[in-house]
Amino acid sequence: MKSFQRNLFTLVLSILSFCSLADTTDILFIGNSYTYFNNMPSLLQQVALTAGDTVYTESQTPGGRRISQHASDPEVFAKIRSRDWDYVVIQCQSQEPSFPDGQVATDVLPFAQQICDSIRAINACTIPMFFMTWGRKNGDASNCAFFPPLCTYEGMDSVLRSNYMKMGELNEAEGVGAVWRELRTTTPSLDLYSPDESHPSYAGSLAAAYAFYSTVFRKNAAESSFNGSVTAEVADSIRSVVDRVITLNQDLYNIGVSDPNADFTINRNGRTVSPLPESSMMDEYRWNFGDGGKSSEENPAYTYDNLDTEWIITLSVKKNCSWTEYSDTVRIGVGILEQDLKAKIIYPNPSNGSFRIEGNTQLVSIFSINGKEIEFTQLGDLYSVDSNVSGLIILTLKEGYILFYQKVMME
Repeated sequence: MKSFQRNLFTLVLSILSFCSLADTTDILFIGNSYTYFNNMPSLLQQVALTAGDTVYTESQTPGGRRISQHASDPEVFAKIRSRDWDYVVIQCQSQEPSFPDGQVATDVLPFAQQICDSIRAINACTIPMFFMTWGRKNGDASNCAFFPPLCTYEGMDSVLRSNYMKMGELNEAEGVGAVWRELRTTTPSLDLYSPDESHPSYAGSLAAAYAFYSTVFRKNAAESSFNGSVTAEVADSIRSVVDRVITLNQDLYNIGVSDPNADFTINRNGRTVSPLPESSMMDEYRWNFGDGGKSSEENPAYTYDNLDTEWIITLSVKKNCSWTEYSDTVRIGVGILEQDLKAKIIYPNPSNGSFRIEGNTQLVSIFSINGKEIEFTQLGDLYSVDSNVSGLIILTLKEGYILFYQKVMME
């Protein structure tokens, strides 16, 4: 799993499942005025629609609502139960995650965990998503004396990001990138705030909608042509920042950490393979070794009956109600690391039962073509097998940490 440190710059933290996206993606927003200003969920729908995707949204967003109030509101959980949501987006009151860690640990984190746990208990396939909001335009003057980082936008925004990261970490969340801060830096003429210097302007809400879109659908923001009430130039600048910050840097922001990941590498030892999954956090593993052999273990060891055969190994994994698979080819016998064989000389070949191996290469084992192990003796660089052995045999050779194979014909 990618390190959670790569989420340091985020607007939205989310636990996502790429394969869960259906023809219509259903999203429930739980928050307050930062979400409902300019009807941001509707902007997300329109952004998606012009890119060929369909989003259905509902909201539970009373003004000024704190996360503790959401956690004790029966209407919130009734909304969660009302539909098989793909995502439930949770937004805290805009100031509460910007306070000192001790206060956040008491007033925010337990309620975020409670809501996420309830979402999963109601429907294990619903993905909780945290909407990380932004620092106020010139900081939070009302709390500046109480907590100095709140005296500036940069300070407030950094504390918000840090504490939302804690919420994300508790829930294995992903990030969509620092779109808001990047826009302030690269497009200072674009006013993201309403006159109160706290709530989003239309452009600010549009930036949030595009950030959600790019994260949920894993698409370039530029695939959408929705400009809304801003000029095409402004909309292009927003889409450009979203693509630069999110689309081109998904690994940086840990996007995909909750997707099923079936990638694996193959370790070989003779006829035995020990495939190693890249991720150890999957809900289910299903291995198919290509010759009829199967396993549901996370780290199986499987021995093939025959040498000199190529097989396709396929791993299917499940996580967060979604499946994906990955395949790789293994060759048991001649052909493994053939670039190393060119430097190895076995002579005589064909052999009458005794042969030499040139160089500092260790003979590990000998098998007949049908997989039966053959005993051998060694005297210096001279190797011998029983005189009754005939036909093709397979030598397992080792040099350093590399195993490779070579054929010898016994006369």
